[in-house]
Amino acid sequence: MAESLSKQLNLDVTIGAAFIGCIIAAVFYGITCLQTFTYFKKGRQDPTFLKTVICFLWSVVISEMDVSDYFCFRVIDTLHLAFIAHALYFYLITNYGNPTALEFPTWTILSQIYLTICSDSTVRIIYARRVWIFSRSLMANIGIGLIILFPFVSGFTYCTLTFTEDTSFISAIRISYLLYISFGSAVLADLIIATALCVSLYRSRTGSKRTDPLLTVLMLYAINSTVLTTVCQLACFITNIIWPRQLVFLGIYFSLGKLYFNSLLATLNNRSSLNKRLDEPLDFHMSLSEPTIGRVDYSDFSHSNVEAQERTINR
Repeated sequence: MAESLSKQLNLDVTIGAAFIGCIIAAVFYGITCLQTFTYFKKGRQDPTFLKTVICFLWSVVISEMDVSDYFCFRVIDTLHLAFIAHALYFYLITNYGNPTALEFPTWTILSQIYLTICSDSTVRIIYARRVWIFSRSLMANIGIGLIILFPFVSGFTYCTLTFTEDTSFISAIRISYLLYISFGSAVLADLIIATALCVSLYRSRTGSKRTDPLLTVLMLYAINSTVLTTVCQLACFITNIIWPRQLVFLGIYFSLGKLYFNSLLATLNNRSSLNKRLDEPLDFHMSLSEPTIGRVDYSDFSHSNVEAQERTINR
């Protein structure tokens, strides 16, 4: 039977796709490590809350090295990659020559989905919080909150059902609608958050030749940082529909969480370059506090959790 099954399996689009996805995820992991190191070198004035969130997404232990220097031991991101590596080792080494092992997902395959869902949802919550500070629109933010819940709940439900029912990859097709809901609602949530932040930034324009160009750049950041994650979500959605019995979508999904985290870190680390666009330096930092009178708050530009606060100058 094993020989018969091995003839039916196309390893290129099953374990081969997962293997390529693992390599790409490892590349993004390296970029994440570099970006996180850069952030803790540059983001010394950021509030503790933001540093805690970054550490949650990338690490578990923070030890003080200096007055404002931090060293992190990677866990969340590292654990995600370790789960993927374990799954591939199980299929390729432990069960070498045993194609029947490919019928069922390992616990690490499902666990990495849990980690991705938690990581992505955390980033979206940060963005949603910034939309609230900008707009103060209760209805708009309730809508965003509900949309954020859809990919979280549907993704968790899919993994839990697969775990508890010991479902094979083929049998899981019957609940694949949960994945479609998760991918589709995630794309919708990202687009809505990006649009809301762009609208808020546009409404903050005052006609000033000094600050309006900066707002335009920040709006472009909001759009650009959404593009990669949206394309990745759509690729997972489409490949899962076209090839439901293959693992192409899973290979793409391996890199999804790292794309979200990298888009956040990239914008945080670009704050110094944004400062240089102005005639006089601005104090760019993250804050979850409400903007006060006498300051204009530009923050969390879509998938860029950045806050630029400019003190008004009496001319």
